[in-house]
This record gives sequence, C-alpha cells and structure tokens, in this order.
Amino acid sequence: MEMIKEKAIKQALKILDATGCIYAVKDPDGNVHGELQVVEKKPRSGFLFPKGTIANHVEANLKSMSIGDVVQVPVLDYGAERVRGGISTWFIKNHGTNAHTASVSKDHAFVEVLRIS
Repeated sequence: MEMIKEKAIKQALKILDATGCIYAVKDPDGNVHGELQVVEKKPRSGFLFPKGTIANHVEANLKSMSIGDVVQVPVLDYGAERVRGGISTWFIKNHGTNAHTASVSKDHAFVEVLRIS
C-alpha cells in the first residue's frame, strides 16, 4: 500500500478512536482494524431455475393477449408467486403499469390474467 494511503488510514483510525466509535475497517492490503468483527459476504447460492426460464414461460402464454382477454398461465414447478411475479414484470416491460390484473387459482395450478390496457 502506498505511504499516503497508509497515513490517511491511520489518521482516520485515530479520529474514530478519539470520538469513541466502535468500528471495523479493512484496508486495501486486507488488514482489519478496530474492535468489530468483519463478516465476509456469502456468495449467492444461485437461481432455482436457469435465467430466463420463467420469463420465457410467461411470455409464451401472454404475448398474443388483447385488451379484455383472460389467460390461465400454468404454474408448473415454478411456484405461483414466481409465475405471478414474472407476469407482472412482463406486463410492465411490454405494456406499462396497471395493464393487467392477476389472481392465483385456489389449487395453485395456474395464474389467471386479465389484460386491462
């Protein structure tokens, strides 16, 4: 680490100590300063389905809808809330907000969609 950066970090740490702060600072060299414990970020565990899978499923069911049409989008193994979320994303992207309303069936087998605008 350059001397100027090291000097600036030492000065910042002195200020934090003088003001009674409890802190944890990790410098560019990986050294940790302060009393708090540094917790490393956990990597994401990944997606349950390959990227675009739900979007493609939703689009295949919705792309030919006209105003007033009702479509039942099968949930399959994706889960009702994921499919409903995909529907909302697709409608906002293609028709703007307030363009549809959606409802999950009682048996969670499909999401029913009404295109409003």
